[in-house]
Amino acid sequence: MLRFQEHQTSECQDVAVEYEMVIPRTHGNIVDMTRGTARKTREENRICFDKIIESLQYLARQGIAIRGNDDEESNFIQLLKLRAKVDNALENWLSSRGDTYTSHEIQNELISIMANHTTRDFVTEISNNYFSLICDEYTDINNKEQLTFCLRWIGDNPEAHKDFIGFYQIPNIEADTITSAIKDALVRSSLSLSNCRGQCYDGVSNMLGKKSGFAKRISELQPKAFVTHCHGLSLSLSVRDTVKDCQLLSHTVDTAKELVVLAIFLSEKLFLVT
Repeated sequence: MLRFQEHQTSECQDVAVEYEMVIPRTHGNIVDMTRGTARKTREENRICFDKIIESLQYLARQGIAIRGNDDEESNFIQLLKLRAKVDNALENWLSSRGDTYTSHEIQNELISIMANHTTRDFVTEISNNYFSLICDEYTDINNKEQLTFCLRWIGDNPEAHKDFIGFYQIPNIEADTITSAIKDALVRSSLSLSNCRGQCYDGVSNMLGKKSGFAKRISELQPKAFVTHCHGLSLSLSVRDTVKDCQLLSHTVDTAKELVVLAIFLSEKLFLVT
C-alpha cells in the first residue's frame, strides 16, 4: 500500500495523468485543426489511396495478374492510368508521387490485409460449426515446400462449404512440421480442434502414416476427427492400376506421352530457328 501511495505522488504519475486526461481535453487533433490547402491535400490523398485499394481488390477478386513484364506495363498500373483518365486528382497524384503506395511491398501488404479480413469473415461462421481438415503438401517452382490448408464445413442451411484458408511455407514435410503449421493456422483463425470431425489427405506416409503420420497426431488431439483418403487421388490410383493391367490402354498412354514429348521438342526447335 505504501508503494502505491508513493507512486501516486510521483512525477511519472503526474506526467501520465496529464498525457491521458488533461491534454486530450484541452488540445484538439492537429490533423483536424488543419485548414486550407493542407486539409484539401490530405483528403485528396485519402481518396486516391482508396482507389488504389479498390484497383487491387478488383484484380485479386477477378483472379487477374497484378504485375507484368515490367512495372509500367503491369495490369495494376494500367488500371490506375485508365481510371486516372476520368479523375484529374488521381492523375496528378500518380504523376507527383511516383511509386508511393504502388510499390511491390505496398501491393503485397495491402493484399495481405484484404486476405486477412476475408478469412476472418468466413471463419466467424465456421467457428460455430463442425469442420474437417483438408491438407496437401507440394514443392513450388522455387523448390520450396508449401502446405495447402482448406476447411470443409456445414452451414445452418444445411449446405456443405469448402473454403481455402491459405498456403503456408514450411521448412520440410515431416509430420511434426505439418502438425505445428496446422495448429498455428487454426489458432490464427480462432478455430479449435475440438470442433474438428474429419481429416482428408493423400496417402503418403507423413500424412497417413499409422505410427507417426500427421493424421495420427491430429487424432491423438481430437479422436473424433475421422480420417479418410482423398477420393480424387484414390480414383487416380485406381485408374493407373487398371491401365497397367490392360495392355491396350497401357500402350495407348505410352504413345500419347511420346507424342507430347515429340510436340514439345519440335516446338522448341521451331522457336530456336525463328
